[in-house]
Amino acid sequence: MKRAFALAAMGLLAGCAVGPDYVAPKMPAPEHYSAKANVPIAADAATLWWKGFGDEALNAFVDKALSGNLDLATAEARLQAAVAQVRLVDSGRYPSLDTSLGGNYQRDIAGDRKGNYTAGLSGGLSFDWRPDLFGGQFRALEAARAGAARSEALRNDVARLTVASVAETYIQLRRGAAQLELVDTSLDLQTQTLNIVRQRQQAGLAADVDVTRAAAEVASTRARRGPITLQLESARNALTVLIGLPPHGVPITDSPNIPIFSGGPDIGVPADLLRRRPDVAAAEEALVQATAQIGVATSAFYPALSLPADLTASLTHVSPGDAVERVIGAISAAIGVPLFDMGGRRAEVDVAKANAQAALSTYRQTLLDALREVETAMVSIESATSRRDNLAEAVKQSEAAFDQANALYREGLADFIDILDAQRTLISNRQSLVDAESDLALAIVDLYAAAGAPVTIPPPQQQASAE
Repeated sequence: MKRAFALAAMGLLAGCAVGPDYVAPKMPAPEHYSAKANVPIAADAATLWWKGFGDEALNAFVDKALSGNLDLATAEARLQAAVAQVRLVDSGRYPSLDTSLGGNYQRDIAGDRKGNYTAGLSGGLSFDWRPDLFGGQFRALEAARAGAARSEALRNDVARLTVASVAETYIQLRRGAAQLELVDTSLDLQTQTLNIVRQRQQAGLAADVDVTRAAAEVASTRARRGPITLQLESARNALTVLIGLPPHGVPITDSPNIPIFSGGPDIGVPADLLRRRPDVAAAEEALVQATAQIGVATSAFYPALSLPADLTASLTHVSPGDAVERVIGAISAAIGVPLFDMGGRRAEVDVAKANAQAALSTYRQTLLDALREVETAMVSIESATSRRDNLAEAVKQSEAAFDQANALYREGLADFIDILDAQRTLISNRQSLVDAESDLALAIVDLYAAAGAPVTIPPPQQQASAE
């Protein structure tokens, strides 16, 4: 509605503008999503989605990224350039007025002992106006405004993706910390088992191969620390770069707790993607811009009127003598009429139409991709939730099974292979549970990013001060 009103107002100002007027195409969006998002809804509809994790460290990183991310700063600068381009194009629709002022002084000292001299002062005004008879300039302005709107949407999309990247990287950091803690816990467990086996071996109750197997398990688990530490360091460096600082630019605490989502805004229905997803909005503005360019190309078929005018004035004083004043004015009109150009103008129109058709296809594809991302995120949440719940039960049962096997082994009622299998199963299930909890958190991030949940961007001056 807002766009339709703005275009109607521009049309009234333009009078008769050649080329097609933009009409929003009908987009193939279903009424409802086929999947269901099992995500709790926050009581406050205005809650920013990432705050649903209830993690103050995550909130702080998002705030820093929205103020200091360099990709976002680049997008903001491009937006300011596009806004200035609108002013530049708009200025061409109005008359221009320039002025000039000059003076001269001449005296022949060698040949004229009376000190005769000549002095003069001159000035002038130049006026030029090219009336927009057939709306070519209006269409150019329409295209420039659509370009500025597209730049704003792209800036917003960078913010959307930046927040999602911060949340994903933060969750990966927490995943690594949880896995590292789990490795240390597993090492303690395996070391205890190794000590028990050694005691039994010294008492002649266990074979040497059992000690070797237990020691191998300890070494294998200890070897996992290296890759996990690398993952932690990589996530830490990525997080600092996202907020606009060099690696190790801010201390980050490695908490082993995976963030749990308590509630966020409603993701809405598929039709909401047309107004919430910035990349969809940017694709539509590109279509508006391409449609306006058809009018710009079409205007070249019509006559162009130019109204230049000049006014000059001069004052000359010759000593001895009187001053001489002179004022000259001239105004003219010129009409340029296109005659023959070997089909060049027609080719420009065809190019503009083809670009508009490509922009329409891109617009539709962007919406379809958005719908796909939302549907996939919903299925991922459902799958990760089920997997997490089942793994939580598996860990509970594995702990009980290990305790039983351990007790039986101490009493000599079970083989070492039984306790080794129970131990491996417990460690594996614990690791899988950490992954499932992380995958669920990442799927929630994907859902809100795909749904285009609102992101509040600070004003440019705040971004500059943050830097």
